[in-house]
Amino acid sequence: MRWDNITILQTVDRLQQQYGGGELWSVDGRQLMDNVAGAQVIDDGLVRGFVLELEIAANEGYLTYRIDGNAAQMRHTMHYQYLQRINTFALTAKGQDRARGIRVVQPLPNPDEDDGRAISALILQQIVSAIAQEYTPQQVLGFLREGGVPLDRLPLPEETPEVRSDPGGFVYGVLVGLDEWGSEGRRILREFIGSWLDDRFNSGPPEELRIDLVEKLARRGWHVVDGNLIIGDPAKGKQARSPILRDARLGALHPEILAVAELLFRD
Repeated sequence: MRWDNITILQTVDRLQQQYGGGELWSVDGRQLMDNVAGAQVIDDGLVRGFVLELEIAANEGYLTYRIDGNAAQMRHTMHYQYLQRINTFALTAKGQDRARGIRVVQPLPNPDEDDGRAISALILQQIVSAIAQEYTPQQVLGFLREGGVPLDRLPLPEETPEVRSDPGGFVYGVLVGLDEWGSEGRRILREFIGSWLDDRFNSGPPEELRIDLVEKLARRGWHVVDGNLIIGDPAKGKQARSPILRDARLGALHPEILAVAELLFRD
């Protein structure tokens, strides 16, 4: 017999679901080991190997657990008793994906699109206000999911309110959470803002707000290109060169003028 780390993660996943999805407070390492094996394990070599597999899973970011008391000396001499001191098992989001056979592939960060510069809190608040005014709390959740925001695994700031009590505060917490969630979160945030400003969702901002936000972003070196927010040179003053604002100006032209002059105008 040998231990398989995926089987261990799958067992933790199954037990977590069985106990309501939370941490496994009532299962220690010995009980988890026997559950994985399907029988009581007494072979010291297997016990020692199980301890190692737990440590590998934790070091790789798949699994978290707690060790009670001062059990450091037991680690190398009393493996069975050491396992009894380990408890509160829980899979991370990465561990859940591995246990369930989900492969998450994300493109690497593109320094040509995002150099880590701040997206103004004032701009985020203006976006939040417009979204909260248009949607009910339940609709807000659907809108965010349709916009590509992974609400099920996004770590929100601790002070984020419930969507039912404060939809605007919840959306702001989501945007801040994305901004603080490493390169993946920043990528999702930039795509969400860019698509919203570019009218790629079922609804977008009022035209005056769109122009105001595009100009504010441009002054900070953020530009909307093909439904994405990417870095560039900061612009001075009001900008009419944004593709979004060009489209708005095109839409205001008389149809006959548009038919003749559109290509020249875009050029």
